[in-house]
Amino acid sequence: MEAGKHVMCEKTLAMSYHQARDMARVAQDTGVKNGINFIYRHHLAAQYARHLIKEGYIGRIFQINAAYMQGFLIDPVVPLVWRLQKDMTGTGVLGDLGSHIIDLVEWLTDQQIVSLVSDMQTFIHQRPLVDGSGVGQVDVDDGTTFLTRFNGGAMGTFVSSRYATARGNYQRIEIYGDQGALVYRWEDTDHLKASIGPAFVNEAQWASIPIPDRFKAISGEKSSKYNFTQNLKNFIQSIIDDREMQPNFQDGLRNQEILEAVEISARDRRWIDLSLEA
Repeated sequence: MEAGKHVMCEKTLAMSYHQARDMARVAQDTGVKNGINFIYRHHLAAQYARHLIKEGYIGRIFQINAAYMQGFLIDPVVPLVWRLQKDMTGTGVLGDLGSHIIDLVEWLTDQQIVSLVSDMQTFIHQRPLVDGSGVGQVDVDDGTTFLTRFNGGAMGTFVSSRYATARGNYQRIEIYGDQGALVYRWEDTDHLKASIGPAFVNEAQWASIPIPDRFKAISGEKSSKYNFTQNLKNFIQSIIDDREMQPNFQDGLRNQEILEAVEISARDRRWIDLSLEA
């Protein structure tokens, strides 16, 4: 960035909040375009859910439940890959999966987490080394759960795990308001589950709503790479149009602050208040 190069970064933005803060400061000082791969903002159902929430269809939000679960580490013979080593990743499942649903929830609802309390656990502490020469220590979290309060008055639960039996890439966010509710599911790119309006809410009925074509940047696109390509297209377009990229390093810094708060809470066994200065 100091050389004037525009930068797209994988999430998490850095290994720690302090590193992320330095990166965000350099990005701001140099004025280069900067982006981060919070790709699920481009999921068609997420785009539509954000629209419905912003238009007030579910009213005041009370409760948010978010989960991102995978099961690829259940087998103890899976080797000690880089994702399981803190000096290479910063965090375990919290940064790998949890960071995505943290970003997605705050983006969907336009609310920010102001306090949280967490628990983190490592289920298998030793794994075979990749080169087969022995075993090594797993020093990151395999499962993370935390409770949150939001600045808009809502409360939430976040669960992420790489030990979720029979789950491939399970991602689900439930958002409950005083006038309706929405359920976003990663596996459903064509529909959003919703209960909106008295006819549905009063009878506790739900409907699977098709995503309108206007929310599809590429009509009929079904590729699993869609979210990646859309984020990269936006980044390139931000350079061409000389406009701010979203999501950017400031979003990454905000996310990193929450990740660090989750780690501190689990370590100290206490609630943590966030500064919201990121």
